[in-house]
Amino acid sequence: MIENDICSIVEDSDNNLWISASNGISKYNLKTEEFTNYNSLNGIGVYEFTPHSGLLLPNGEICFSGNNGFVTFSPQELQLNSFVPPLVFTKLVVNNQVIEPEDETRILDTVLDGMEEIELSYKSE
Repeated sequence: MIENDICSIVEDSDNNLWISASNGISKYNLKTEEFTNYNSLNGIGVYEFTPHSGLLLPNGEICFSGNNGFVTFSPQELQLNSFVPPLVFTKLVVNNQVIEPEDETRILDTVLDGMEEIELSYKSE
């Protein structure tokens, strides 16, 4: 589930519950008891949903309103974004000091993203 602040719950024609929360939408599959979360990465353009504002339209689409408009979607066509972006480290901070390649600490031999391994002392200096 995305948040604890539930704004609205709508049941679709497949008996799934669609739950708008303060910062996204969750689908709860009653059969499998599994949640699937959707947010702006999945094309949900509303950033904060309004309480008591969901409904199932006659054509089977679901509509939720929010602080910057509303979102209407067909539950069967809503796609989950499975892209996981690569993790890139851009800065290393040790004891509140930014570590640069080849500085006096000698922790980094090259740029952080090019390091295979970093060894730090467990002793506070």
